[in-house]
Amino acid sequence: MADSRYTLGIYADSVRLNVERVEYTEPNAIAPLTGSFELIDATLSGVDVGGDLLLMLEEDGLATGTVAYVYAKNIETITDETSHKRFVVDFECDIGYVMEQVIAFGDTYFDAESGVSPATIASPLCSSYYTFDLSPVEAVESGIVVRDFQFQGKRYDALLKFERAIGGKAYIHRDEQEIVFVPTYHDSTLSTVAVGDLAITPLHENKSVILNNGVYIVGSTNTVSQTITSNKAYRLGSDSWAVFINREAQGGNSETLKGWLRATITHPDIRNSATPLSDGISNVQLDGSPASLAVYSEDDLSSIAEEPEEDFMAVLDAISIDFYRRVNDTVSMPAGAWSDAIAARKAKQLKNCTVSFDVYGNKFAQQFTVSAGAEPYEIYETHDCATVDAAQRVADIISDGMNFQFKTRMQLDAGVIFRPGQLVTYDGGTYIIDEVSCTSHPYHIELTLLKWVT
Repeated sequence: MADSRYTLGIYADSVRLNVERVEYTEPNAIAPLTGSFELIDATLSGVDVGGDLLLMLEEDGLATGTVAYVYAKNIETITDETSHKRFVVDFECDIGYVMEQVIAFGDTYFDAESGVSPATIASPLCSSYYTFDLSPVEAVESGIVVRDFQFQGKRYDALLKFERAIGGKAYIHRDEQEIVFVPTYHDSTLSTVAVGDLAITPLHENKSVILNNGVYIVGSTNTVSQTITSNKAYRLGSDSWAVFINREAQGGNSETLKGWLRATITHPDIRNSATPLSDGISNVQLDGSPASLAVYSEDDLSSIAEEPEEDFMAVLDAISIDFYRRVNDTVSMPAGAWSDAIAARKAKQLKNCTVSFDVYGNKFAQQFTVSAGAEPYEIYETHDCATVDAAQRVADIISDGMNFQFKTRMQLDAGVIFRPGQLVTYDGGTYIIDEVSCTSHPYHIELTLLKWVT
C-alpha cells in the first residue's frame, strides 16, 4: 500500500470518469451490490439514469481488476451558491430487479422419462443478464436430471428451488456477470486469503451463544423414473376372481368343475422398454413356493392356438396383469339350477392364494432421510432434490452455515478485491466474508466476517 495508490474508478463506454468519494457495499446474498460516487463535471457527459457503468479497482490510476458491472439508478444534482454543480450518482448491479422478475416454467420442464438437465433450467433462470457455471456441482455428481421444475413466481424463489434440486449454493461473480453453483456453503471457486499482514485490528467482535448445527432433512427425490427390481405380493381372495367354468356330472352329488378363474392385478408398474413387458416379471411364487408358469405378453396370448393346460399370467400393459388359474376339480354339489352360484364359490375357494413375483419397474420418488452436524437436529422437509446425494449436500450446506457465527468487522490495508462467500484466515481462525464495504479517495476496505466455530 505504501508503494502504490489504490482507488476505485468508474468507467462509461471505456472512458474513465472524473469522480471522487466512490463507495460500494456487496452482501453475501443474491442481492445487488450498491454504491455511489460524486461526479466532478460541468455536465453529466457519459452518465444517464439506467446507463451501464463499470466499477474498477485501480493501481496508480490504471485499472487492474473489475469489481462489478453496474448501472446508474439515481442522479442527484447539487448546485452551490456560486452555481457550481455536483452530481451524486447512486448505482447498483442489476441482480436486484432481475431476481424480482416473475417467471413461468411450464410443462416443458416436466419429463418423467429423460428428465430435464440442470443446464436447461439454469439458462432461462439466469436469463440473458448472467451466464452460469454448474461445473463445481457436476464435479462431485455428474448426470443429474430433474423430473419436475414447473414453476411460476419470482426468479429469486426459482433460484432457491434450483439450489435444492442440484444440491448447490449460488454465488454471484459480478466481475464476470456469472452465477456459479458450488457444492459448499462458501464459494469454493475462490481461493482462501490469509489477511494477517493486511489486517488492522478488528473494529468489533460479537460473540454469541453457539447454536446447534444439526440438520435433518426428509423427503422424496425429484428424479426421473428409476428402474429397479422389487417384489410384490397380492392376496387373492374370493372377491378377486372372475369365474369361467363348466360343470360335468359325475354321478350322485359329484361334479367336475372345468374352466378358468381370472384375477386382474393392477399397478405393478412394469418397465421393460427394450423387450416385451412380460419379460419384466420373474420369480413367480404361489403361497410362498416357486411356481413354474408361463408369463405371456398380450400379443403372445392372442397367438396361442390351443388352450393352456396350466396356470398362466398375461401382461396387458405396464399397470395390468391378468392371472389365470386352471380349474379341473371334482367337488360335491347340491342339486338344482341355483347351484351355479355354489359351483362358483367352490371354485374360488379351491384357488384362493397369495401370488408374488419380482417386477422390473419404475420407482419415481425415492424416499430419503439425510443428516449433517450433531444432535439435536433442526428438521426440514423437501421434495425438490434430484438425488439423495443432492439432499445430503443441502444438509451439509445448511449445517456448515450454522458454524459461521461470531461476527467481526475488520479494516484492511490492501489493494485486493475481496468477494462475499470467500474464506479468509486471520490469527489462527477461519472466516467467511459476509459483506464487503469499500470506499475510495482515500481507498479503504472493511470486511464483515463470520468465524468458523465448532
